[in-house]
Amino acid sequence: MYFNFLKDHIIDWQLEEDDHVNWHDASTQFIRSSIPSSTEISKQEERLKALGYRFPLELKTFWDEIGCGYLCSNDRVDNGLEEPTTILDIYFREGEWSDIKLACDIIDQNELPFFRIRDLSYLTIGLEEGINLGKIYYCGDEIAANLIDFIKRILLNPIYYLTP
Repeated sequence: MYFNFLKDHIIDWQLEEDDHVNWHDASTQFIRSSIPSSTEISKQEERLKALGYRFPLELKTFWDEIGCGYLCSNDRVDNGLEEPTTILDIYFREGEWSDIKLACDIIDQNELPFFRIRDLSYLTIGLEEGINLGKIYYCGDEIAANLIDFIKRILLNPIYYLTP
């Protein structure tokens, strides 16, 4: 398992039952809101294949092992790892995302917005094999070589990507 190091940090959140969970005070926690099914991931990946891309393996593994939710959130950042459908709706500018301009509207064709910082600000993950596959970016600048490195850094400092 790629993300065993995160297993002790997970809190499951079901809105109706766990309204006492405060995701704005999750300094070392991953507050899981859902785990996408393999069917949902495959369905969304088909949309991406139209451009010749696939979801990076580490991202699919994260969804499978850990899920979607908020990682080390606080009052400054949401740090939300999005679901596959939301990610591709943002990427393709579909549905509610059709007319929205992101804070760093420099998402290249070969980068996928996957991690919400706050409101309309997203980190991206590279899609192109041999060039940037699995690398993590903040407004076009590489901030981690891969998802595992990124998650480990977030656990140490939830806003490391915002500090010079």
